[in-house]
Amino acid sequence: MQAPYHLILISLLSVASYLLTYSLVRTGVLTKQVHRKIWNSILLVSFLLTAIPGILLAIRITYKLEWQFLEPLLVVHVDAGIALFFVAVFHLLWHSAYYLGMFKKARPSLKNATE
Repeated sequence: MQAPYHLILISLLSVASYLLTYSLVRTGVLTKQVHRKIWNSILLVSFLLTAIPGILLAIRITYKLEWQFLEPLLVVHVDAGIALFFVAVFHLLWHSAYYLGMFKKARPSLKNATE
């Protein structure tokens, strides 16, 4: 049985591409800023390739429309969603200190402690 989605291929390409650009930053070929711009652009494109077909497919199903031209978009939607998952994980890791800081208890300030 042949899988209609490219889970393994997209997963490997996403991780390999990230490791490549990360190593280019570590060796000084790319700046960290360019690296983040590249991956933020990939994040945007993968989001749009997931969201737009997703909305169109939802409209088609909700209103029972016979839009046959949307059939191939299901594969695009899912494959882009797989890529979006990995890029979102990279993005989450970059900002992990921010997210973890949201869950830490606030320390009382010295001003409040002396009152």
